[in-house]
Amino acid sequence: MKKQFLLFILIFSLFYQSKAQENTLFKAWAGKNLEYIKIDSARVYFETAGNWQPGRRYYLIGDTLRLYDSYTSSGDDFSKEHVDNYDFLIRKKKTNKLILIPLDSNAKYMARGKRRLVYIDRKNVVDKDFVFKELKFNVYSTSWNQFINFSIFIDSAKNVMYTDRGKSSPREYGTGKFDDDTYAEFIRIIKSSEIDKLQPDSQKVYDGEKYTLYIDYNQKSKQLEQDTLPPITNELISFLRQIKKKVKFNQVAPFVIKLSP
Repeated sequence: MKKQFLLFILIFSLFYQSKAQENTLFKAWAGKNLEYIKIDSARVYFETAGNWQPGRRYYLIGDTLRLYDSYTSSGDDFSKEHVDNYDFLIRKKKTNKLILIPLDSNAKYMARGKRRLVYIDRKNVVDKDFVFKELKFNVYSTSWNQFINFSIFIDSAKNVMYTDRGKSSPREYGTGKFDDDTYAEFIRIIKSSEIDKLQPDSQKVYDGEKYTLYIDYNQKSKQLEQDTLPPITNELISFLRQIKKKVKFNQVAPFVIKLSP
């Protein structure tokens, strides 16, 4: 009876440790060179700068994080399931820091040859010296039977303008102003979006959306025109695309937001 009780305690302890490890991992993590990884209960979303990867299923084997793809192939008439593994050693795991070591060739390819990947909690990424002046943003798409042409202008005086010349009928041209709380939310997000590190990316996503992002800050500017933006900007892009819900706009006569300086 005593042995059974001790076995139960051991199994419970291992289960608890595994769950505690998962809970520590379940968040978005960012590296100093735009590396990004987000882990939830089902998938891992992994990216190094300019190397987008699909979300992959995973499981934990001790201190190894194993991502995997399962698929069938025409080579064997789709009769057999194939599995590709991507193994990373969890070298250090704290509430605010994560270090991964790629172990196999697949993982090393994902890591772009880096021997180790060092991350901090995404929530702790902030550029305290960032001084915002002006932002212009456009998302454009004609794919999948949709037409999107949505532009935004924001300045440091909290003025906001947008044009929606996509499927909206009639076309929308709005002007408004941030309230203090929403502007503070915007500044928090843009300060955590690693604007100073963003670089042009030639990666193409066919039948996808194209983004133009111009930001004037710290007496300099940055402009990107590309099909994908680094995941460190996801929160910023989501905020901008929901701008109609965040600001009270007045509809005005047509105007144009010039995306170049």
